[in-house]
Amino acid sequence: MEEGGVSTGGTGGTAGASGPSGGGAVGEASGVGGSAGAGDSSGTGGTVYGWNGQSCSNMTGTECQGESCCTSIVLPAGSFLMGRGTEECTGGAGGAGGAGGAGGYGNGCLDGCPSGMTCHTREQPEHPATVSSFALDKYEVTVGRFRAFVEAGVGTQLAPPAAGEGANPSISGSGWDRTWNASLPADQDALLSNLRCSNSSSTWTEAAGDHEQYPMNCVTWYQAFAFCIWDGGRLPTEAEWEYAAAGGDENRVFPWGDDVTEPLPANYLSPGNSAYMPVGSYPTGNGRWGHADLAGSMNEWVLDWLADDYYTTTHTGCTDCANLTTDLALVIRGGGWRQDAYDLRAAQRTGTAPSNRINWLGFRCSRSAA
Repeated sequence: MEEGGVSTGGTGGTAGASGPSGGGAVGEASGVGGSAGAGDSSGTGGTVYGWNGQSCSNMTGTECQGESCCTSIVLPAGSFLMGRGTEECTGGAGGAGGAGGAGGYGNGCLDGCPSGMTCHTREQPEHPATVSSFALDKYEVTVGRFRAFVEAGVGTQLAPPAAGEGANPSISGSGWDRTWNASLPADQDALLSNLRCSNSSSTWTEAAGDHEQYPMNCVTWYQAFAFCIWDGGRLPTEAEWEYAAAGGDENRVFPWGDDVTEPLPANYLSPGNSAYMPVGSYPTGNGRWGHADLAGSMNEWVLDWLADDYYTTTHTGCTDCANLTTDLALVIRGGGWRQDAYDLRAAQRTGTAPSNRINWLGFRCSRSAA
């Protein structure tokens, strides 16, 4: 599917100290120890540079906004309210442009969704959820990182992940299923062909060039999962992803906070801002723990299958949950460069078929915290 629709190497160094609500840090994949990024009482997590290092092993370490594209951030364990309910937020002064005006979406929120924005019942009800400590890549997987994966000759039916790899250590049965091997490209030629799902807006290039820092798009869920496994990680659960995007117990409307005034500090469909760009291009839109592009840039694959009634059944009030029941669509999060402001909200959730390759859909990897 070219422009899909919705819903059908090394040993780490020494760990850094943790703050009251921050995460610790591990050193570089090259084996150089690190004490980078001790947590503090503000909840800022420590960073991990090049976890396992395969996708960044041939990079200089300064490719993405002056740091390694493989930077990962450790988040503390915690509980939060997942989904949407009544929230407080600020907006524009009103006027042209509907309920917002001056690029805003009005004052306050309506039923948990900023006034003038459209929400969906699949985000309801707002409910408690708990996640264990984990690491989440700061940046979406870039073209340069994915190129290392392709050049390693993996991610095809000839070299698939092993059964059970990429499992969340807290969730039984969350690893790779060998029946998914048939959904990977047959060989490397097929893989390369797949990566050009839209000639006008695919980020992939046949040779390394000026796209290496752009977020990778046009990959299926199976390819995204296979990449994360090869790179020493896994796909984040939906709960982990929203925990990072909502700032945990701060329950933010957007990753940066509750200000819904447009233009938003993200790459999305707004005047003069409707094309992809290098990851991390909007640092003022980073989340509580420093993650970039959790809103805008690319929508992102997560581990869970989409179910409209999931929040009213097994996910209510549970710890380290994931929906592993196969369905028609898998969850995608975060909004992309072709989406409107309401798609960028932390609680917004939709889905698409796992084999779809879409020019506004990418991913990032999650990892064990230690």
